[in-house]
Amino acid sequence: MNINSIKLFLFSLYWVFKYYLGLKKLLRVKYKIEKLSILKFMQWHSGAAYFIGVFKGEKVFIKTDSNTTGIIDNEYLACKVLNSKNSINFPKPILKERYKNVDFIVISFLEGVSLDVYLKKSEKNNVILNKPIIANYLFDILLTLHELQIIHRDIRPENIQIIEDDKGVNVVLFDFAYCIDSISWKSANRYNEVDSLPYYLEIMKSLGEDYKKGLYQWDDAYSIYEILKRNNLKIEDNTDVLLKGLVSKETYSIKVD
Repeated sequence: MNINSIKLFLFSLYWVFKYYLGLKKLLRVKYKIEKLSILKFMQWHSGAAYFIGVFKGEKVFIKTDSNTTGIIDNEYLACKVLNSKNSINFPKPILKERYKNVDFIVISFLEGVSLDVYLKKSEKNNVILNKPIIANYLFDILLTLHELQIIHRDIRPENIQIIEDDKGVNVVLFDFAYCIDSISWKSANRYNEVDSLPYYLEIMKSLGEDYKKGLYQWDDAYSIYEILKRNNLKIEDNTDVLLKGLVSKETYSIKVD
């Protein structure tokens, strides 16, 4: 276990000791969310902790943040707006709340695996993939984002969930914590991470990984096109032309001296 892993482990222990029982009681008493259990304990980071609960007989995902003001509100609002247009390809927001200095969001739990895991597993088992379906869903996701003028900024295979059940295959894009409402930042410049919180720069470096145009430059159409190309997820020729035409239409960048 390296130094970073030890730090994450100690942070997670501290978080559980300080907040877990109180959060569990709040969710049970106020919102009737039962059977709270810890999820991805060793992946908690930057004030974020993850849980699973049961609400009205259905699994739900609970995500907290105690470090970065506003990202839970940001994610909740984005999911709410996106669901008003497309309730298939985005997580369903249930509620957001604050416990002490911890913001948290409750959304629908996504049964499935991330795109990177799905592709590796399918390749290993020599399974015929639903590549055209996945590619077309990703294109639909992009169209919804562009129509609502939302820039996700962290589109990568790990944030794309593939769900297979008796109804078929579905694709869901999640983790909207650092998305941008392009209408607002163009007119009011309300989301200037660099001026207000300099430490954001370190977080921004990791968003989108190498599926973005530059270190501080995001374009969801570019990210989706790169994911499709690198994983041989082909779509129809006419759709491919449309996708290429959407590159550079909705972009966001941070100027760093």
